Amino acid sequence: MLQAEGRIMKRGPRELSRSAAHLDIAEMEVQDEEAFINRQANERSFSTSTGTVHAKLDETQIERPAYLRKSFKLELLHGPQAERSRALRNAGMEVQTNVHYSNHDCPTHARMSLADSRMRNDMKVSATNGVTSFGKNAQFSTPIDQFIKGAEKDEEMDVMYTGLSGTNPHRILAGTAPRASAFASVPSLASVKGAIHNRIERVWGQRGYVTLRHKLYDNSDHEGFTSKAHVISVLRDDLGLTLDEVPEKMLDHYVQQLFTMKKQELRISSFMSSLRPSLPLKVKCRVLEAFRDLRPTDGCIALGNLLRALRDSEIRRILTSAFGGTDEPHVSGMPISQDMFVDLFSDLAPLTDVEQLLQEL
Repeated sequence: MLQAEGRIMKRGPRELSRSAAHLDIAEMEVQDEEAFINRQANERSFSTSTGTVHAKLDETQIERPAYLRKSFKLELLHGPQAERSRALRNAGMEVQTNVHYSNHDCPTHARMSLADSRMRNDMKVSATNGVTSFGKNAQFSTPIDQFIKGAEKDEEMDVMYTGLSGTNPHRILAGTAPRASAFASVPSLASVKGAIHNRIERVWGQRGYVTLRHKLYDNSDHEGFTSKAHVISVLRDDLGLTLDEVPEKMLDHYVQQLFTMKKQELRISSFMSSLRPSLPLKVKCRVLEAFRDLRPTDGCIALGNLLRALRDSEIRRILTSAFGGTDEPHVSGMPISQDMFVDLFSDLAPLTDVEQLLQEL
């Protein structure tokens, strides 16, 4: 009997298959439970009284106070306010949202100080001869007998400073893919934006972002909000974005990050500002100057004045269709604020040479 103990089956094939099926079902239930817990952990929730005690006001129906009490405390303490456009001339504040975060430095006070000599009154930095603007340069503090470039350390330092006189410490290494191998396998938001941008350029051409904004507003409310399902439908169906280019999970998480307190809707302007490459500071400064050159009235200019200043017929047709018109006379009297003017050129800049357009204004 002892020799036959391991050879005689005490459980038949039916019981063994039933046990294996029970184990598979239990494993699937545990996986579903873990997935539900992960979704709850990543869900953005707002513990507020909005919708329970009071309803959110319609932003288009809000009336601003006609007479405001303005305090001049800051002016009395610090003098008149500085012109905000001066910040656009500082290269240290340049941020390109479509570039991988490991390819350029963050805008810090020290980085901005390198672009403005008035901010460097008491700052001491090493020579910026590394990959990033700020990093340890051991050659400055190395003893002379251990200096790897030769015995004459002072002369070598002078040669290095002379060679760095023409470098740009505010350079940005462009590209949605990380240059560092350590980040190569890490999914990034920049790669998602880059894939969508490449698809927009191939399908819709230079009017790509204008067309995308127009399609998103076709199914939006009067406040400029649209649903997550509509955004994904436009990207998948109208644009033809495939699952190989952007997986469903990555696109779903990207859109969810732009949700507001409505939890299932997002603002179209926020989505466009996040998706498209940001307008360079020098170009943005030139756009604001072009808006002032068109002599706005009550903070707005007429679209017809902008169309008459442009010589490119294709650009005029794109701008006309962007505002829902079939020909220029139908939209010539439409008012455009400064924010709309900047957004318009921001939509054109990624796929069009806007600097040439600005020279015509």
